[in-house]
Amino acid sequence: MTDFHTEPGPLLIPRKAAFAMLGVGTTKGHELINAGLLDARKLGEKTVITMASVRALADGLPRIGRASASERRTAA
Repeated sequence: MTDFHTEPGPLLIPRKAAFAMLGVGTTKGHELINAGLLDARKLGEKTVITMASVRALADGLPRIGRASASERRTAA
């Protein structure tokens, strides 16, 4: 069964827009695609990235600094 996108906004964005959202350049962006961390698709001649993979990558990055409340409870 297909899991439909429930959040507002686009499902697919141009690769350069995805790279900009993540704060990476073209070389690093293509490394992320080649590593399977960004889901790239072809839409005609255009390469687009799924917003789900942009969000998943950003959400999966390690936190720095103060631990979140749940991390503090786990450590206690």
